[in-house]
Amino acid sequence: MGKSDLALSLLDRGHRFLCDDAVELQINNGTLIATRPEKIRDMLVVRDLGLLSVSKTFGEKALLDECPLDLIIELQLPPQKRATSSSLSPNIQQEILQGIPLPKYRLHVCESRNLPLLVETLVRKHHDSEETHHCE
Repeated sequence: MGKSDLALSLLDRGHRFLCDDAVELQINNGTLIATRPEKIRDMLVVRDLGLLSVSKTFGEKALLDECPLDLIIELQLPPQKRATSSSLSPNIQQEILQGIPLPKYRLHVCESRNLPLLVETLVRKHHDSEETHHCE
């Protein structure tokens, strides 16, 4: 729900791109590493625009080969009855991938929210509270 539009917005803000929809996971020295399958090397599918080459649109420097994975952000529609309600406490759970526990934050998606800013802020907050290695 909105992942590709969010990726496009973050690329426009100078962030780098690993993969659209599917990553391969490996463990290296206790760290979960996400890599991209070669078949979908730099392709991003955006509704109404179709298939985009990230390297042609944003340059080769916009691509990552791999990235440590230390948090998950799940995008979801807010519940119908509470679409306008606000929550002051973050929705954090834990998900275990290949035996490694990761925090999973849930962000509600709606037109009035600035998702790129929310994601950037959430990542900064996460990395401020945890001494972790991260990529853009």
